Amino acid sequence: MNRSTTAREALAAELFEDVDDLVKQVASLTTRVESLMTKVQSLPKTMDQAREGMRQAAFMLDTRLEPFRHPLAAEMQKTRHIAVKAFIGQTNQVASEEQVRQSHVMTLAAGAILDKELEPRVRQFSETLQRLVDKADDPGRLGLFEAPPSRLPPSSLVGLSSISSADDL
Repeated sequence: MNRSTTAREALAAELFEDVDDLVKQVASLTTRVESLMTKVQSLPKTMDQAREGMRQAAFMLDTRLEPFRHPLAAEMQKTRHIAVKAFIGQTNQVASEEQVRQSHVMTLAAGAILDKELEPRVRQFSETLQRLVDKADDPGRLGLFEAPPSRLPPSSLVGLSSISSADDL
């Protein structure tokens, strides 16, 4: 029986050691939980301090930027003015180039229209004028002048008023 008592005592001693280890672990966890609870409880205060610090930083930044606002706005206005001027210049240049291009195309189109529509009429008119000049260069062909024109009596020129075109000659 002595052995069973000794075995029981050994098991009980081991159990007491395990319980003691568990109590120590619970105590350690309790300490950690208490530390975390303290941190969690201080979190709202820390958040409020952080908010206040950010407000102060924003105010300080705003006061430090104030002297630069007007010059910065002036520079932005100047830059906008330069950009608009450049845009207008570029637009005018493109419009001018386009106008030159369109004028060239319109000149070519007008030339084609003139060649098609007016050239036959101009050619006919030119031929008629040439025939008239040829007839005028040869006074004998006209049959009107027997003597030089300075010596003709006015009555001999009466027939010329009835000539209305070169075809009548």
